[in-house]
Amino acid sequence: MNKLMTSLGLALAVTAAASGLGLGSAAQADETDSGPWAGVVQSGGEFRIRVGADRAPEGDTVVRVRPKDGDTAVAEVGGFGAWRCMPDAESSCASVQNESAPFVLADMGMYDLDVVLNKGREDEQERAEAGSSFAYALNPRFGSLESSSPVLSYERRGGKASGTLLAEHPRTHEVKPLADAPVQLVVQSDRGTHATERLTTDGAGRFAALFQYNGYEANPSLQALFNPESGSYARAPQRTLGLQVRATPAQLTVRQPAGGIVGRYGSKVPVKGALTWTASDGTVRPLPGVSVRLSNEGCAQEQCGLSQGPSDAAGAFDLPYPVERDGSARVEVPPASNNGWFTGNLSTRLSVDATHTTLFSPLKVSADQNRTITVGGQLAVQQGAAPAGAKATVEVQLSADGKTGWKTVKTFTTPFGTTFSQQLKHTAEQDGHYVRLRYAGTADIGPAAPVVRLTRKTTQIVRDNLAPEDVRAGTQITASGYLQAKSGTAWLPVAGQKVRVYFKADAPGSAWTYQGAATTAANGSFSTKVTARSDGAWQIRYLDATAPYYIAIGREDHVDVV
Repeated sequence: MNKLMTSLGLALAVTAAASGLGLGSAAQADETDSGPWAGVVQSGGEFRIRVGADRAPEGDTVVRVRPKDGDTAVAEVGGFGAWRCMPDAESSCASVQNESAPFVLADMGMYDLDVVLNKGREDEQERAEAGSSFAYALNPRFGSLESSSPVLSYERRGGKASGTLLAEHPRTHEVKPLADAPVQLVVQSDRGTHATERLTTDGAGRFAALFQYNGYEANPSLQALFNPESGSYARAPQRTLGLQVRATPAQLTVRQPAGGIVGRYGSKVPVKGALTWTASDGTVRPLPGVSVRLSNEGCAQEQCGLSQGPSDAAGAFDLPYPVERDGSARVEVPPASNNGWFTGNLSTRLSVDATHTTLFSPLKVSADQNRTITVGGQLAVQQGAAPAGAKATVEVQLSADGKTGWKTVKTFTTPFGTTFSQQLKHTAEQDGHYVRLRYAGTADIGPAAPVVRLTRKTTQIVRDNLAPEDVRAGTQITASGYLQAKSGTAWLPVAGQKVRVYFKADAPGSAWTYQGAATTAANGSFSTKVTARSDGAWQIRYLDATAPYYIAIGREDHVDVV
């Protein structure tokens, strides 16, 4: 018989007798063969029990109903009809289901179900179905959810949560405590679930449990859920209680280094200190387990070697600071580790002096009208000296925003203390980019990286034209158009700039020759007369670009001379 029970793979469900609402609807029951799931009886007290199996048993099936954790059945539910096939994607009869006749119980409460297979036969077998408890009640709901500590503080981070669970009697509709019912108490915050406690209501429908927070959670709250084993949390009756936090006085103290951070480039200087809090009786105590963050001011974590860690049992912290540049560092309890639990001085600033770092002095970076960048200067060491005759590798890098995405576009070698000058081209797409020089030498000398922005602007000649385009030899024609400069995503007129007109005859071996010039007006327009003497191409060029503009070349326009 045990073999038969295993092969049948039974599952139970309690459903409404007709159209009553339940946590496990008939449609949901049809979609599973691995129950059970609990439901709610309908008004009037009737309910049915649905049984699912891998295959239909040979004899009669009944279900015995007994009070939760009780030994004696108070009812035996039968009336099962023909087993019904439940198809899936692979089979038209993947499993079978059956449903009992409607039944009414005398008392409201939690009940367990036992399945009896092949009743009255020699191979009759009764099986207690684990997890098949259901509430014989209507509209279960929480009458209350309270905390002995509605206002938390670091000194009092927990308390006792208690509440009551009520329901209506299915027949009398009297509201009574729901005894022996499963309740899940969830201790939560914005960080998610902090702890859970599975409880069972007593004879008066009451439940209670202790809870405790660490002392830095945001928006702490308690939540009570009825019948969480049903798997339908969203539908299950629930009650939430928000808890307030009263800030506790606290203090962050840096004990080392006392006068700021001083260290050789690439070294790690320990920053040590302690966190304390003040109790209601005025005593100052260690504050353990709270995160302390150490970072360069004004820098992102991935760029500036931020380090972070919790204070120990004595409230002490010891964080390494990687020395990479002059500036300042901040030691603090970050907001995510506070969330209103503490008040007071929880942040302090330390100056940073990085010794033995490189210096480009004097430094000159310029870009001419042809997009040629010139970098020049000398490479020296601050607060130290390079070995005599030592040479260094220097990288020229470009970045769109001057902060991220630096790309090396040229590398050269120069002796320390000797003037250098290097040139490189950049593209129109790199206009407005930032340029920096970076020393790429040994780890014990800092790679200084001064940053300069390219300020020249891209220009263009638009609506340029030579007209008319069919003329007699010696006829004057008009060269016209507009000169514009790019500003962000817009193109603005450029006034007071000289544009030149060039011509190249169609005859083989002809070269471009200068024919005349014009000056742009306030709206960027220009116009001048030139003489057409033979067939050929004409072009307008902005070659006399002054700061802050780059040169621009117009289109070729052909004119036929007859």
